[in-house]
Amino acid sequence: MVQEHRKNDLVKRRSTSANFTDDDIPEISQEELAAIYEYNSSLANIDSEYASVQPMSKVLVRVFLLEPHKTENGLLEPHTQLLPVPTNSGYGSVMQIESPFPYSNKAIVIATPPTFSMIKVGDIVQLESNPVKPIVTGSGANTSVHVPYAYMHPSANTIEIPTSCTNKHYGYLLIPFHEIATKIA
Repeated sequence: MVQEHRKNDLVKRRSTSANFTDDDIPEISQEELAAIYEYNSSLANIDSEYASVQPMSKVLVRVFLLEPHKTENGLLEPHTQLLPVPTNSGYGSVMQIESPFPYSNKAIVIATPPTFSMIKVGDIVQLESNPVKPIVTGSGANTSVHVPYAYMHPSANTIEIPTSCTNKHYGYLLIPFHEIATKIA
């Protein structure tokens, strides 16, 4: 709820003024920062529920998160992205919004189809930009941000993709093999 309020506040401020100062930037809390560090450092511990998934033709990965940007004044600024924002009369201008999906294009492979031999579970890969780029859907006040390749295990018992990195179902993508640019490690 706080994150949603902060996102809406940031959208309002950034859409009404082209000249921001550090006072305009909502600072990320130490708890949120610690959660991001914990999430990134624990990605090598693959969840058994997700490891048991057997994709038929795609690759299941879990993405690393971008760390918050530090301003000149030392504030930790949440990750923001420029996205086209739909309005009731079509697409409005591109706006800078705080995304609940600050995904890096670096990911760890969680599961592959049985026929894949080029990559294996535990490999670190670099993705193309398409799988990690959020999109805005809806129009007017009924807009939402989501990631097209997002995946959740059926045991989550919901269709809502989590927006908190503390949720065990957060950060998974089921992507076509061609969206993997390189194998890093």
